[in-house]
Amino acid sequence: MLPATAARVIPSWHRVVSTSGRVLWAAPAENIHTTAALCGAPMKKKKRIDPALQKMQLDRKRKRLEKQIRLASRFAKKLKPIDECEIHRDIPKHSHLRTSEPDIEVQEEQVQRLQLRLEWTQYKAKQSRQITRKFDAMISAQEAALRELKLENLSLYELAVEKDVELLPYKFVGPCETPPIPGHLLDGNYTETTKSYELDPEIVKLMLDKNDRMRHQK
Repeated sequence: MLPATAARVIPSWHRVVSTSGRVLWAAPAENIHTTAALCGAPMKKKKRIDPALQKMQLDRKRKRLEKQIRLASRFAKKLKPIDECEIHRDIPKHSHLRTSEPDIEVQEEQVQRLQLRLEWTQYKAKQSRQITRKFDAMISAQEAALRELKLENLSLYELAVEKDVELLPYKFVGPCETPPIPGHLLDGNYTETTKSYELDPEIVKLMLDKNDRMRHQK
């Protein structure tokens, strides 16, 4: 709002008086501009394309796409080369430097070891068959003796087939379950060890007062 003395100096077309008698500043009418009217314009004429030329362009595009499809199908099964698995082309040239003559003594030792292993395998197989036949003969003889004993005397047969508890003596002394270790955590129990930090209200108040003083100083 401008003072009354300034209102007398401002021309009438530069000020607006409100209902309350106060003078309000207003821009002059010369600053108002209007844009030109937009009228309808004729549409641009479409270029006429020769059908033969258009067909030629489409055929060229179709051939290019077919060529790309053929190339993609040809190299589809080829894997991407890996540098670590590829052999450098200079290595085959120097292969004669990397090869060594076979050691005759080493070959003879390998043959001897192979023959020794074969003989040991045959020996252990023969031993296993002998032990199996021996146990089978013992079990068959025991069953035949028990059948004959059962026919002769039933009480002696029951004593013969009774389990011998003292054949393999075994004693166990102690609790059925392991007692818990004193001071050890049991299953499902835990001790909270997370550290917690709490602020002192007096320190928070001092920090807030300090921030307020710094804000007032600015």
